Amino acid sequence: MNFENNQAMNKFNEIVCASEEIDTAVKTLSDEMSSLEELSWKKNKINTLKKENEELHRLIVHFKKELCDLEIANGKKQIQSAIKIPVKEVTLQGKCAKKEPATLILSNKPTDVTSNKKIQKKDIQKEEKTISKEGSSKRMVAGEEVLPIDIGRLDLKVGRILDIQRHKDADTLFVEKVDVGAKEPITVVSGLVKHIPIEELENRLVVVLCNLKPAKMRRVTSERMVMCACTTDRVEVLSPSPTCKPGDLVTVPGYPSPPNGPEPVLNPKKKIFETLAPELLTDSEGFATYRGVRWEVPGGYVKSATLFGVNIK
Repeated sequence: MNFENNQAMNKFNEIVCASEEIDTAVKTLSDEMSSLEELSWKKNKINTLKKENEELHRLIVHFKKELCDLEIANGKKQIQSAIKIPVKEVTLQGKCAKKEPATLILSNKPTDVTSNKKIQKKDIQKEEKTISKEGSSKRMVAGEEVLPIDIGRLDLKVGRILDIQRHKDADTLFVEKVDVGAKEPITVVSGLVKHIPIEELENRLVVVLCNLKPAKMRRVTSERMVMCACTTDRVEVLSPSPTCKPGDLVTVPGYPSPPNGPEPVLNPKKKIFETLAPELLTDSEGFATYRGVRWEVPGGYVKSATLFGVNIK
């Protein structure tokens, strides 16, 4: 009986030891599983951070290109360089501790000078198209002042018709010699034959637009243009104050000429006169106006005798 009890006791002790070993093994496996789960989570976190870094790199490259384009458009030279952007390193704690440094390096490519000039020219042209028509508004383009498009750009002067003849090759045209205060009289070709008798134009004071591009009219070069009030069937030459003399300037308050004076010749491609023409009108009393402001000359104004509220051309 004692022998059987000893065997049972030994068997029990073996079972207890085996149970303890199993518990130890289970605990070890459980710890290893926890470590593996932690490692898996940290690896996923690293992958997520790497993807975020890649997205940041893409955004940095995109915004850097926009910045370079803006600098080029404003005439700033680009210098080849490398930019290092350090990103906080990722560290894993524990058994599988590992450092994942991340550094973004952006490298500028050499700037194409020809391409830069084309971009800058396009930007300047766009800016010129957006110039405001308001009185004295001004803008800056690439460090240079862009002039407003208003009547201050027109070189309007008082002139006196010294000689007038019918055009030899055109029944509707006069050829006039006009004194505008220069060393020599200028030649003006006007389509006034059907509207004004030649006698009314002889020795008459007129207003002349002096910076239009000269143009040939039936083999005669017209250097300037005499300003007239016009309807569809009537034309009257504008008359300045009788106290004026040839060469006197026509001005409009609030619309001064550029600092260096109007351009000697308006660029036909910019169509400055064509842009201003709809706002050149006679008022209810026949006075010449721009945006409702009367043209002024020494001693008075500029006027049409009988045409009120009509266009000036």
